[in-house]
Amino acid sequence: MVEIPEELKAMLKRKRNGKLEPIYVKDGDCVIFYSDERRCHADRVNDLVTIYLADDDESLVGCKIKDIGLTLQRYGSFGVAVVKKDVLLGFLFSLVGVKPEDHGSELFESPIAQQKVRLPEELVTC
Repeated sequence: MVEIPEELKAMLKRKRNGKLEPIYVKDGDCVIFYSDERRCHADRVNDLVTIYLADDDESLVGCKIKDIGLTLQRYGSFGVAVVKKDVLLGFLFSLVGVKPEDHGSELFESPIAQQKVRLPEELVTC
């Protein structure tokens, strides 16, 4: 079992309008989101996306998306830019190469895909 540092635990419990919200972790260049605090296990979708499934019923309870800044920088070299700070996780799944068939359509149809993460200014093009 991996021990999660206290400051990360506090960040993961951050709420907006009373609901848990995704966070961007600058040091890891990743987005992390847990929709509840049930025990869960990881399932790797691809090299950049890991989803978390509840141990009790295998329901989707969270995700981690890596290389967010790097991915946005790569797309930026092709003229693609994110202009809003709040970005849907479903959009980020697409950017890092997740296809609906990779994990069934359940990932893209899940409430998690509709969650918005607030990206830092340096990742957003105005």
